Amino acid sequence: MKNIIWKLIPAVLVLSGSVAIAAPYVPPMNKVSFNLSEDAWVATDTAKVIVTIDALLNQKQMQDAYSGIINKLKKLSNKGQWHITDFQRSETKANLEEVTVTAEIRLPVGDLTGLRNTAKKLSSQGETYTIQHFDYHPDLAAIQQTKAKLREKIYQDAREEIERLSSVYPESEFKLNNINFIMGPMPVSYMRTMSVKSMGDASAAAPSLSNRIKMTANVVLAERSFPRKGDR
Repeated sequence: MKNIIWKLIPAVLVLSGSVAIAAPYVPPMNKVSFNLSEDAWVATDTAKVIVTIDALLNQKQMQDAYSGIINKLKKLSNKGQWHITDFQRSETKANLEEVTVTAEIRLPVGDLTGLRNTAKKLSSQGETYTIQHFDYHPDLAAIQQTKAKLREKIYQDAREEIERLSSVYPESEFKLNNINFIMGPMPVSYMRTMSVKSMGDASAAAPSLSNRIKMTANVVLAERSFPRKGDR
């Protein structure tokens, strides 16, 4: 029985030694956390035009109402893609269909001149086309493009910060550990949605508008971890 016990002890020692080798000591990483911010202007030379159509149609006219409205909108402008964003209909006591449609299109600012007068010419008895307003905010594509440039600038700022940190602590090697982007409020333009009534035919002014975007990132740099020489 004693011999069996003594034979087991070396095996246990070998096993415990192998476990120690498989899990070397790794010191905790030193980390540096800070914020970086960049901003940019999103310039736009286009505007979203919102049009409403009010019509009173009989049953026969109602059959071709949608295609007829699209055709007239193309006469108002064929420089872009029209989108119907709302279509409502209700029956009157005289068995007529009362239709209200909202449509929008994005056009170059220079093409807005005279749209209000053209809308009046397209109107007829029982069918009225009205320019509701011009929205000069940038479209999503322009915003996303500017955001991508801001992220690229922040990445470069983070790289420069790593280089500065390495020059102060040459014995350490820092790397990017984490970066979390934080967007500020949606871009605000100096000239927001403008009512046609308050502007007259202000589209003739063809303003060039800019919108400011700010982006902040929380950056974490961490020192590369290496096992101590005696623990390798």
